[in-house]
Amino acid sequence: MTSLKPVKYLETLSGKAAHLFLYTDGNRYAVKCKNNFHGTRELVNEFVIARLGQLLSLPVVPFEIVHMSKEQIQYIPKKFSSNYKPGKQFASLFIDNCIGLSKKPPHPTKNEIKNHQVLAGIFVFDHWVHNADRTKSNILLERLPEGKYNIHMIDH
Repeated sequence: MTSLKPVKYLETLSGKAAHLFLYTDGNRYAVKCKNNFHGTRELVNEFVIARLGQLLSLPVVPFEIVHMSKEQIQYIPKKFSSNYKPGKQFASLFIDNCIGLSKKPPHPTKNEIKNHQVLAGIFVFDHWVHNADRTKSNILLERLPEGKYNIHMIDH
């Protein structure tokens, strides 16, 4: 577990299970809290699958296990947080210049994706871990300075 602490609640992200916080390292993280409407099991799944993805050199967004107190959870609007529990939470780094593949028509070509060699690995990995909810919304495209894109995986 890391020593990162939330500094400020920023917003609830689409899907309503992740909340954007500014942390003491100056970065923003999408935090999924214990006992959300998908259940605590989702946090365990996120961690295990993200770690497996890292070990297989897949483009998993960097993540941390962070501690949030009851007081810090209260920054999240009540309509989302009434059942959240304090303790260890799953936090994914929020990468600037990213959009979901679903929001980028027309989709970039293979030549426009710098790390295109990972595409088959993502597909096989999702099949292996039975990830039934891989969509264009949880494949992120990070716009690079040279105009190409890097692909990142979220929501495992």
